[in-house]
Amino acid sequence: MGDEFGRHRRLIYRSKQRGWLELDLLLGEFALFQLPEYSDGQLDLWEEILDVENPDLYKYLTLQLPSPAGLMVRPSPSLRTSSCQSNRLPLLS
Repeated sequence: MGDEFGRHRRLIYRSKQRGWLELDLLLGEFALFQLPEYSDGQLDLWEEILDVENPDLYKYLTLQLPSPAGLMVRPSPSLRTSSCQSNRLPLLS
């Protein structure tokens, strides 16, 4: 259990401390509320998403570029308006 808790904490920190305010807020709030419920496979995919460079990830999430098939980043209208209100980022569905 401790190792799993440490992984969640590390991923939440990485999600909140990306260096771009927009991504810090979007990914950090989502991670705080959703990552504890993720399976190991979903956490692996979240780590892959966090490894994407900020400019590319921002463009994927704002639909400026199509996301790579392996990442399955599918923004929705709720993401563009306020994903923090619902704590739902349309990833990993």
